[in-house]
Amino acid sequence: MRPHRTFASAAALLLPLCSSSFAQCSPAAVSGTWAYQSHGTVMMTVAGSSSPAPVPFTGLGIMKIDYQGSYSVHATMSAGGQVQDVDSSGSIQVSPDCTATATYTSGPVQGADRLIILDNRNEMRSMPTKFPLGPAWLTFGLYSKCLPRVLDGQPKRLRAPGQRPPPA
Repeated sequence: MRPHRTFASAAALLLPLCSSSFAQCSPAAVSGTWAYQSHGTVMMTVAGSSSPAPVPFTGLGIMKIDYQGSYSVHATMSAGGQVQDVDSSGSIQVSPDCTATATYTSGPVQGADRLIILDNRNEMRSMPTKFPLGPAWLTFGLYSKCLPRVLDGQPKRLRAPGQRPPPA
């Protein structure tokens, strides 16, 4: 009987540790400024063809999310070598299990993504569920939270590894 009590005691002690180790997410937890990168292949109709063809896609931008989950994005996108600046806005619905759904509008087109929130709410990864350029094929998005670095109550500039601080 003693091994059963030992196991039960261990389980009772570990259960609070396990449940508290699972992240709890909310729109407020992902609020802030995020650097955004996406890449992949989309199926688009190209000049001289009547059927969609695979076209490389990439994008970089900045996303700002408020405490209610509304956001705006300013990005530079390239699809098939055609580069343009894009502004979009939308909303993100965050679940306590750190999954999310984002919907957005960019001009007359609408899109939607599924996201997972990682690394103590400092990183998000996405995949499109409705891609405004057409069916997405192997498209991936990565968001990294832009964290201000504060030392001694004063904001400090981040330096690249090996970079020396500016002279005082």
